[in-house]
Order: sequence, then structure tokens, then C-alpha cells
Amino acid sequence: MGFHGLGVWRRLNGELLVAVDRDFERAVLPLMRLLWPQMIQPRGLAHYDKAGVDLVAFDENEKIVCAVQCKGFFKAEGLLGDHFNQISGSIAKFRKSELIAKKYILIHNQDGRNKEVAARIDDDLKTLVSSGKAEEAVQWNRHYFLKIIEEKIQGLIAKRVEEQSNLELLRIDRQFMSGRSYVADVPVSHRKLSLTRGQPPVISNAGSRDIERIADMLANAKGRWTILTGLFGSGKTTAALHAAHSTPNRILYVHAGNIEPRGGEGGTNLLMSRIIDALGIFGDFEEDERSLFTRLAGPTLRQFLMGRGSNAVLIIDALDENRSLAGPTAMTRFASALAELTCPIIMTTREEHFRATFGNYDNLFEDLSIKGGNMDAIKLLTLEPWEDRQIITFIRAAVNEAPENKSLSVLLEQVQSRSSRWDDDILKHPLFLRMIVDLAAEGSEVGNTRAQILRQWVWRKLMRDLKTDRQLPVPVEDSYEFIDKMETAMTCVSAAMITESENGIQLNETIRSTEVIHIIERVLGVSGIPLASAISVSLLLPAAIRYRSEVPIRFSHRSFQEYFLALHVFNQALDAERYPTTVKELTAEMRAESTAMDA
Repeated sequence: MGFHGLGVWRRLNGELLVAVDRDFERAVLPLMRLLWPQMIQPRGLAHYDKAGVDLVAFDENEKIVCAVQCKGFFKAEGLLGDHFNQISGSIAKFRKSELIAKKYILIHNQDGRNKEVAARIDDDLKTLVSSGKAEEAVQWNRHYFLKIIEEKIQGLIAKRVEEQSNLELLRIDRQFMSGRSYVADVPVSHRKLSLTRGQPPVISNAGSRDIERIADMLANAKGRWTILTGLFGSGKTTAALHAAHSTPNRILYVHAGNIEPRGGEGGTNLLMSRIIDALGIFGDFEEDERSLFTRLAGPTLRQFLMGRGSNAVLIIDALDENRSLAGPTAMTRFASALAELTCPIIMTTREEHFRATFGNYDNLFEDLSIKGGNMDAIKLLTLEPWEDRQIITFIRAAVNEAPENKSLSVLLEQVQSRSSRWDDDILKHPLFLRMIVDLAAEGSEVGNTRAQILRQWVWRKLMRDLKTDRQLPVPVEDSYEFIDKMETAMTCVSAAMITESENGIQLNETIRSTEVIHIIERVLGVSGIPLASAISVSLLLPAAIRYRSEVPIRFSHRSFQEYFLALHVFNQALDAERYPTTVKELTAEMRAESTAMDA
């Protein structure tokens, strides 16, 4: 890749070039911590400086794993003879000292053009290995040092992307008793979205409705743009995560709710930096270092997604869960930033969000015809409701996981004989089918409406959590009372996770952990609850893995947030009209049930 074409890397290269003496040491230290997080600049430098060491990293046994000698020279045309004398003197100091290191690095701020002097330095370094002072002794010029840092950042990005997608998939699997059951072949309809400057968007059919392996389709995406839509809980996120899981070195998966722009900022580099923040790659570093590494990683990620010959695919999941993308102007700006990338881009969103945004304004993707190529190439894939084949395949997989469970066998027989009492719309909905299977597996009498199924499943899920070995926020004597309070807490949390505007009420993707703890402490009547125990029996989880104090919290699935918000609207007798469609529908079901019970 090379850093020479990226502005932030060019600036860093220049900063290292002009840094001399102690300034060079201070400039090198945070970058070296990317390689050895325990690297320090010893206080009272005299002892270590006399031993030819400026920076040092110790292992848990207080042995030196890496000793660094920094040489920042005033700008010259490569290494000079006088430079060699100074470097050789420092190497001699280390050779004569009492220190022993696993690795000794001589790093200087010149380039590698004077190979003769560089070779003499390498020969000098070999004496440290032959004398037993170091297992390895190497020379890094400025350019090679930045190359090492760049490769490290690339490796961290790749590793963290794989970790994050696997973690999200594991979270989905663990959410349900039937978590390991996955139906790969699902109904998909193919359409084409045509955007012509100055004209309304046009959607046309681009093939028949087929049964296809949607995750494989995403993993092997070839077209420039793909949009995957479907009803909530139809499997968009699951498909995206399975695609990322199957090709970890190719697909970059990011949840749109985690890359919300700040203060109206825009541009591709800033978007890449938001993605880096969302992945939490540098969460274990100090704030200043984290800021530096993020600035370097954003353009590095961008270059990877724009590189010639790259087979990378960028999946941005759940556009509808990023409240900043609710309007046409923001969506156009967001898409224009993405258009500068050259890799295939897949975006997923709910069907209603797609209709409200992509289908209703004239200037959507205004700049894409210039930046992103042929606009006729935008694929529109829609996950359709399941058919009998997928429903039976899923239930049969659950039966095979627990063949001794007679309730699941009965459920399978009912569905196969079409004697079940659930509406087809519920059975064809993957999320609610999964809940029905879970409830049936526990011998529960499952409700007929989505609101009833959610209420029953949530209660059973919290009861399962309570019975496992985990740290609880308070001692529990009455399980029913405790779960009732945790449901009240989650209702309050959902009510706090909204933004009101003239266009209605939008759901926020996350809420601050301090606010969540405050709500739970108020409901439980205690104080000083650690975050882990506060959300141990709930449908809340941290949005990031690595954090120091404050951490964003979200619901484990958007549908649970909508359910508890609907419960809040119902309990408070609020007008549901300004709330999102799913919240309105769930509220209506709750009110209809309440009316029927009163009759």
C-alpha cells in the first residue's frame, strides 16, 4: 500500500524527519507502543542513556523485551559518516553495559539511500548478537519504521474486523435457544434501482423471486452497489454476518448505528475514522495515542478499500438504525463519501426505511454518477417472507438439536400438517418463528400476536439468564419481582433512547452506560452497581468491546428496543402516531389485547 499517497502519513513522515534529539524520541514513543504497548521512556535518563537505550519495554518478569536507541539528526541527504560515528558510539555503550535485551532496535530519522553507511551500521549491530547482548539487533530508517507501523495497523484492522463480526454472530446465536439453527437458502427478490440526475428514482424488476443463499451472494458481491432490504427481523444482519464470517479476510462488516457522523462532519476519511472507532481497535491505549492511531488507521482503511486488485467488500448494516441518516440530505452526503471507494459496497436497511428514503427524493446519490460509475448497476435485493420449506427446515433443525424435546416435535407436526394456530405472517417471519420455537421448547403456551410473543419470550429469556451463574445487581429472593423490575428498567431505558423532531420520533442506537446504570439503580432502589452486573439479566449489552470508563449501551436487537418503547407508550397512554411504524403496530396490539380483556 505505502503511506506516501496519504496526507496524514506524509505529515507524520515529515514530523519524524525534522524531529531531532529528544524530540525524535518523543515522536517515536507512541508509535512504538503500537508494537509494544508497555514501551516507556525511562525517567532519569542518565543510566539508560549511558547504556545506549532511549526507550525500553519490559516483560512480566522485568526482563527487557525491546531496547530502542533513537537518533534524530538534522535533515541531511541520507546517512552521513558523522551519523555513523554517533550511532556506533551508542551501540558500543549498549554492548559494554550490563543490560541484555531480546531485541535491540536502532531507529533513525533518515532514509535508506546511503546503503554503504547503513551496511556499516548493520555490521556493528551484529556484534550485539554475537556478544550475547541481544537475540536480535536491527536498524530501522524512517521509511521502514513507518512501513512497520502501517503493516501493524493493517493487521489490527483485519483481526478486529474478524473478531467483531464473529462476536456479533455469537451474540445472535446465544440470544436464542435455537441459536445454532441457520437457514441458508431463503426467498430473495431481485430488482434494480436506477438513479438519473434530475429525475425520480426508478425501481424495476431484475429477475424472478428465487430461493438463494443470500450470505454467499453478499460474500461474492461483484457489482459496485448492492442494497439489501427486508422487514425487521427478516435476517439481513444474520446474512451479512454469515457472509463476513465465511470470508474474514475479504469482508469489512460495520453496523451503521456505530458510525454516526459527529456535528455534521463528512468526507471519506472521517467516515473511515468512524468505522475505526466503532471497531474499538485502539480502545486499550491512552486517549492521545488512540487519537493518533485512529487518524492513521482511517486513511489506511480507505486505501485498502480503494486499492487496485483488492477483493474487499464493505458491508454497512442497518442504515435505518443510524438516526443521522433519516433524511435525504444526510443520506446523499453519506453515499457520496462512500462513492469515493472502489470496492463493492453493500448496504442493508429495513423495507420501510428504504421506501422513505431511497424511493422518495429526486437527488439521491447526486454525485454517484461521477464518483461511482454507472448508476444502472445498483442491485436491490429483498429478503421475502419465508415459505413452508424454510419454516420446516428451521424447526426440524431445532428438533435435531434436541430430539428428546417432545414439544418441538409436536410443533413440527403442527406446522407440517398446517394445524398450528399462528397466522402465516408470524410463522413466515424469521425472528418470531425463532421465538415461537424457543417458547415451544420450554413448554410455554405461545401467544398469537407479535406483542404477546415478544412479552412471553422476553420473560423466559430473563428467567433463563437469572438461573445461570452470573453476577447480579442485587440479591434476588423473588425471581418474578426482580424480572418485573428489570423489565421496568428496560422500558425506561428505551424511553430515554429517542430523539424528537418535527418529522416525528426516532430511536437512538445507543445510550450512555452511566445513564443506564442510573435508571437501573433507581428502579432497584440501590446504588453503586457495576455495569456488568447491572445489565447481566437484561437485553442490553455494550456496543463496544474495549473501553475504559464510559461505554455506549444498546439493545441486543432493535426489535426489543421497539417492544419496550411500545410498552412505554402503552403504559403512559401516549399518542403513538409520531413513533416509528413497528412501535405503533406493537402498541396497537397491546391496546387491542387490553380492550379484549376488559370486555
